[in-house]
Amino acid sequence: MLKKIALIGQPNVGKSSLFNRIAKKRIAIVSDLAGTTRDIRKHEVEILERPALMLDTGGIDDTDDAIFSNVKRKAIETAKESDIILFMVDGKKIPDDKDKELFYELQTLGKKLALVVNKIDSDREKEERLWSFFEFGIDQDNLFGISVSHNRGTKRLFEWIAELLPPKEEEEQINYELLD
Repeated sequence: MLKKIALIGQPNVGKSSLFNRIAKKRIAIVSDLAGTTRDIRKHEVEILERPALMLDTGGIDDTDDAIFSNVKRKAIETAKESDIILFMVDGKKIPDDKDKELFYELQTLGKKLALVVNKIDSDREKEERLWSFFEFGIDQDNLFGISVSHNRGTKRLFEWIAELLPPKEEEEQINYELLD
């Protein structure tokens, strides 16, 4: 049974872009329009030669809209069923109360949890912006400043994930000569 990795966060933080990068193909629709992803998209992936099931969720928005309420419910259910949660936030914005509340809610699930700060496009931005996300109270080993669009910082994130996944099972080699 494959371990499940859930991508959770507000709309337009880069969840679908990261999903596509890990899948190594364009599966999820990527758009500047908030709310493009509404359903859970699943795909078997390999992260540093370790298999997993990646789950892309819709952006969690606290509007009173019935559609977004359903998207949030599905995303939280997916997080509960997952083994690893990648909580993505927008590194171009300062941390907001919605992100903090959602992060704390995800912490209560007792899963392996990473805070993935996307849109950190340069070393200067990493120094200027990443420190403000330490106020979530997360260990620095579980805080990742990345840029999905520029493929920056993803190696460290992938190594962290791979350590939590079992190695790929080698196909059993059958020696047919010994069966006679």
